Amino acid sequence: MGFTVDAETLAGLPDLLDRLSDDASAAREYLVRNTRLHWVGIVSLIAHGHERAVAEADSFFSTVAGPIAHDDAGRVRAAVDYYRHTDAASAARVDATLPHPSAGARAVLTPGAHPGLFNDVTRPRDVLVPPPDHHGDFPYAPSWTQGLSPAAQIRNIIWMLTSLGAQLGICDRAYDPVAELVEPMSGDFAGLRGCADVFERLAGASAGMSSNVQWGAVCLDRVWTGSAADSCEDVLVRVDAALAEAQEPLRLVAEEYRRAAETVYEVNTLMGEVVNALIDRALIAFLALDGAAASSETVIGPVVLGAVAGYEISKVWDLFRHAMELVDLARVAMAALDTFLQGFSLFGNHPLPVLSTAAPSLPA
Repeated sequence: MGFTVDAETLAGLPDLLDRLSDDASAAREYLVRNTRLHWVGIVSLIAHGHERAVAEADSFFSTVAGPIAHDDAGRVRAAVDYYRHTDAASAARVDATLPHPSAGARAVLTPGAHPGLFNDVTRPRDVLVPPPDHHGDFPYAPSWTQGLSPAAQIRNIIWMLTSLGAQLGICDRAYDPVAELVEPMSGDFAGLRGCADVFERLAGASAGMSSNVQWGAVCLDRVWTGSAADSCEDVLVRVDAALAEAQEPLRLVAEEYRRAAETVYEVNTLMGEVVNALIDRALIAFLALDGAAASSETVIGPVVLGAVAGYEISKVWDLFRHAMELVDLARVAMAALDTFLQGFSLFGNHPLPVLSTAAPSLPA
């Protein structure tokens, strides 16, 4: 096919690329803003891996926004300006001298909405909503059957009062005091779950950007043909493919964070139960020792109550060891996740594609 151009309609392509740049920049800002974790407890073990995963996604969207969308928008805009001030015959002669790209993938129209030429098919930024506070995903379920547990009763009362306060707008959410106590040991499970949301939504945004670029490539043949047009389409097709392929690894990241959050929450819950029992048994041991001291004139009192105290102290020690075992299990899980993130097995056999920064061959 020879050279043809509808310069006025082609002017919609750099606008489409500008919107792509804005969408990719919004994705990058969303990523950085919503992936901050509280580096306490076992979650601190994935600090390096987390930073690596965030940096990889940040680099990807930064490349889309700048060297790809922004720079290519300027190149196409320069071509449109050239065509507006040059007669068709001169433009055709110049186009014939340009190197033609090697045969590659062509834009293929997929099912879905198809708006006017170079208009967006989707609004990628619409999916970039802030993740909710996931503390509410796993609410504490108070058990009023634990009538003999002083710690449980106090825990239940505080949860009930803060739950009521949340409904009245006094508190941001219901609070489980024991969970708040053990979270510094077990880690920020809500933050990890929020990271899962972030990467999942970035995958959705990447899909939207892919659809918009694909539609731009499809529209291109209708308004511009020739060597320069083919070079531009080649770039658009590769950008579309990169954005489409990025969805899978981003969703894999999300799934890993989701699993990590569930692991940390499970440890958090079990640690809460251990702390609850520790308080109860420590209190019983204290009362038994106090009773033994008060009945020191008798023989049976100190012996019996001392035995009770010794038994409860041994149980406290057993619970403490169980708590440490839980922490060790969580450490193993977090270490595995960190290795997964740092080694980029996070992305499996589909690493985030390296986008080409090659400029389409356009007239100077």
